[in-house]
Amino acid sequence: MSTYAKLINGKVQVAPKKTVRNKIVYSGSAYTDAMKIEDSYKLLIHNDMPTEEPNIGYHWESGWVESANAITQTWSQVANEPSLDEKVEEFLKKNLKPIDAFNVSGENGTRYYTLIFNNNNPQIETGDGQLNEELKHSIKKVPITDSVSGQTVNYYIPLLSEEALTRMGVKTN
Repeated sequence: MSTYAKLINGKVQVAPKKTVRNKIVYSGSAYTDAMKIEDSYKLLIHNDMPTEEPNIGYHWESGWVESANAITQTWSQVANEPSLDEKVEEFLKKNLKPIDAFNVSGENGTRYYTLIFNNNNPQIETGDGQLNEELKHSIKKVPITDSVSGQTVNYYIPLLSEEALTRMGVKTN
């Protein structure tokens, strides 16, 4: 027995199991394929998903194409949604600039910190030129590769924990 359906807004709506005509209920084999066609249903043709692997970064997605007499399942390669890591990397590329200085405001006024490099190791120096031991390990290096030039730029983000901020005299609530 064949399956008949209608394609409504891109979704398949399978023909009902029974119909009523002239106050007579037709169900099962009594609701013939010819009757379904009269009711504007079309033959539904399923196709297996391709067995070959999709291109890297893509997956197979099913769709439907309607012709005069049938609705046929199709398969196409669709780009994968970016992973969380890819979304974060894209956000960083668009929104971060290399950091060389930042301010922290607290009870004791505003403190100025500078990101310095000592033998390519990032460290944070306070406004008075003293290396701040509390902060020197509070930096995250985020390497971002430019997709056009292929160059990698390291972005350094200060990671100031609540504990580090409290030790610096910064109110955290």
